[in-house]
Order: sequence, then structure tokens, then C-alpha cells
Amino acid sequence: MSFQYQNRYFKPNIQPTIFSISSPHELSNTYAKIEYFDSTGSHKDRESRKIVEYCRKNNINAVGCASTGNFGISSSAHCKMAGIERHVLISTSINTVKQHLLELQDAIIHKVNAIGKEIYEVSNTKMSEMGIYNANPGQCFLKVAANKSIGYEINVLFGNDLDYIICPANNGTLLRGVWLGLREKGAKAKMVGAVAKNSSIASSISGNLEFDDPASVYKQSQGFEINLTDQQISDVHNTLLSMGIFCEPSSAASLAAAKILNSENQSLTTRIICIITGCGLKK
Repeated sequence: MSFQYQNRYFKPNIQPTIFSISSPHELSNTYAKIEYFDSTGSHKDRESRKIVEYCRKNNINAVGCASTGNFGISSSAHCKMAGIERHVLISTSINTVKQHLLELQDAIIHKVNAIGKEIYEVSNTKMSEMGIYNANPGQCFLKVAANKSIGYEINVLFGNDLDYIICPANNGTLLRGVWLGLREKGAKAKMVGAVAKNSSIASSISGNLEFDDPASVYKQSQGFEINLTDQQISDVHNTLLSMGIFCEPSSAASLAAAKILNSENQSLTTRIICIITGCGLKK
């Protein structure tokens, strides 16, 4: 499968990559679904492709969003390949490396003195005023729809032989998409959101933004949220590095949440899959 952006062809990551975590013992019933082998190193590439396809079909020439990292970089790269103008609102306090990556993709950067939910509110207003496509969470169901494919892939591999799916969670976009994909295939699992509300190392899951209503997913799937400390995340992050899984700290949070689940189930009879969303070069 390939998508044509202008005269360029891009082959997406369509082969699901699953690792069984056999060690340490407290994760021996756990599987890691790796999403960082895609073009810009995160599951956000699924969302970006979906948006670009929609824009090409509907003659939309400009896309905008607020972003602190992965989605801004991913969508800017895909829009550049497709010849679509890309606007990204970022905080004045953004990491300079992330800003440089956006500049390399020719993103039109708008700096605003805001963080958290406020920057998204400013962005939504600006996208409306500029009359361009709004790709912000809570405003763009295409992002949720793109993540359904992760649920489809999990269903092919596991069917109903699965108890929990753990996703790093903030907006709830990934969590909702995976859940909808599973539900469409008639599969069931309790959806768990790994968050770190006071984190200094996993900023992408510390915002508690919830634009795509993760609470309703927890209710429908009989799932819940697990709030993690930086120490819990760091411990598992180091374990994964020793196994050759080079992920960002917010991705390691899903495995840290699995450890907590397993500490409550000493027999390890449940089966858990954790979504590893981004590579270790991201934070």
C-alpha cells in the first residue's frame, strides 16, 4: 500500500509490530505494540495521513493545529509532502529542538503566550478566523478514526483473548480510536489510560486535556485511568531500554501502568497490551 503526495510516494507502517515482554516477571503477561517505526516516529503519522487524504479529496489547501510535539511534527511532514500549507501554534516556552523540527518541515509557526488548554482555545479561534482546516483534538474526528486501525490490528492478532489495553492518555484521541476499532470488530477489552499529571519527564501525558472525552471510553469499556509518578515511569523506561525498546517516557508509562495492574493480580492470569506511541528521541 502507498499514498501519493504530489509526485512522491510514501509507504506507511502497515505491519503491526508486537513484542512479548517476558522479563521482568511482573510484565510476563504483557505485550507491547510498537508504533514508532512509522515515518516521523509516532502513531501520529496515522492521524496525519488520514487528514492529508481528506484534504486532498476536498481541495483543502491549509491545515492548522496547536501542538507541543509529535502531532505538529508529523502533520507538518505529511502536509509538506502533499503541498498543503501547515500552520502550527506553539507556546513561547516550547523546546527549541521541537521548534527546529517544525521549521525543517516548513511549518508556519505562530507563537502564543499560553500553555495547556488555553493554547488550544487560542488555536481554535485562530483557525476559525483564518478559515483553514482545524486539526485540533476535539475538533477533528479524523484523528480518532485514524487510530481505529490500531484497534483493528490488535483484533486480528488477539481477537477477544485480551483483558486490558493500555494507552498513554491526555486528549483521549488514541484511547477513543483504539476502543472504537475494537468495538467495530466485536472485540472487548478494558481500556486503561496511563497518565502522569505532575510529570516533568512525560509532558505529553501530563496535561489532563481530555478533549476527546476519555471518561466515556472508560465507562463504556469498564476501564479506568492510572496516574503515574516519574519514578514509576523511569524504572520501566530503563527496563525497556535494556530490552532494545527505545521509546519516549510517555510511552513507557503504559508499561508502568501494566506493572501496577499486575501487582493487584499476582497470578498474572490477565493478558495486557500496551501501546508504545513514540520513539525515544521524543518527549
